[in-house]
Amino acid sequence: MEIIFSKEAENDVVENVHYIAQSNPIVGAEVFDRVWETCELLASLPTMGTPIESLFDMSELGEEIQELLNAKPLLTDMRRFPVKKFNKLIIFYTTIGNELHIERILHGKRDIPVIFSGMFV
Repeated sequence: MEIIFSKEAENDVVENVHYIAQSNPIVGAEVFDRVWETCELLASLPTMGTPIESLFDMSELGEEIQELLNAKPLLTDMRRFPVKKFNKLIIFYTTIGNELHIERILHGKRDIPVIFSGMFV
């Protein structure tokens, strides 16, 4: 399965590596390796991630945002999976045919529902 990174995911990797490398360059470099390793694992077993919809409490989102999310099949098919050894970093991905699309790589403490709903406004 071919692995394809969105521009946002590429930026996420760079930002996470840079942030961690500021305090520990060796660990920062390891983040990059573990992201790639996890993506390769997902390419071989793409259904092992959890569907992203479990992150959204639709009752707490505004009606307009709910409609946008419901209208975007990307979110219906998206899954999430933690980066190996860096479980607070989460890979968000979809599969299309024989392609694994890495959409974002975000720290779990970020407001992920707001980030994803903002993609469609």
